[in-house]
Amino acid sequence: MMMGRKLMETLLVLPMAVLAACGGDVAGTEQAVELGEKAQGVLYAPPPVSSGNSSGKQFPQQTACAGGACTSLTLPPAPAGYALTLSEQAITSQLQATLDTGEDAYEYTTGSLRRFDFAWPYAGEPTLAQADAAVLGIQDYDYSYGGTPGTAITYAQLHGYLYSEFQPLHPQILSTYANGVENVQVMTHYFTRLVAPGASGWFRLNVILFPQSKKILVFEQQAYET
Repeated sequence: MMMGRKLMETLLVLPMAVLAACGGDVAGTEQAVELGEKAQGVLYAPPPVSSGNSSGKQFPQQTACAGGACTSLTLPPAPAGYALTLSEQAITSQLQATLDTGEDAYEYTTGSLRRFDFAWPYAGEPTLAQADAAVLGIQDYDYSYGGTPGTAITYAQLHGYLYSEFQPLHPQILSTYANGVENVQVMTHYFTRLVAPGASGWFRLNVILFPQSKKILVFEQQAYET
């Protein structure tokens, strides 16, 4: 009986949001967990499967099983005007090394690569516009790029926008963070201005959305006339 109780308690550990999305009785389920042997069925929703490496790729599972029968979860739509909340995480050491090599190539170009994770407990996928708005909500980027229009491009097209010294990042970013099936999208912002008498600067911000892996990579490159 003790082994059965522990198994029941383990299987019934389930996020409240998932129970609510499935129409389950949250309070009733808590009581069933407390009583253990009185639970009449098991509702089990597996968490997203991680790739097992530090990049944190997410392979979403959207099924739930009750009483041996599995059905698809019905998640609510995102509220109108929903804004992504970003949590910055470190990039991998391999990407950092590649970035450093690119930065060392020339004195007149610089590059910056940052990773942000976000939650998405809703149906469908976040949009590129939502990702772009969240990044431009960061003060540093808003100050420089908030007034520049964005252009949506494919991830393949991004390669042509990168300076040659930073192009090795292109395949590495994709292999590190994409789950292999999601549509990785990019919003690019660009402007130029005088940085000194007779000298121009060129500035580009690339917002890279991984909608299923729930990540945004931000690559900024700058060049200065010498």
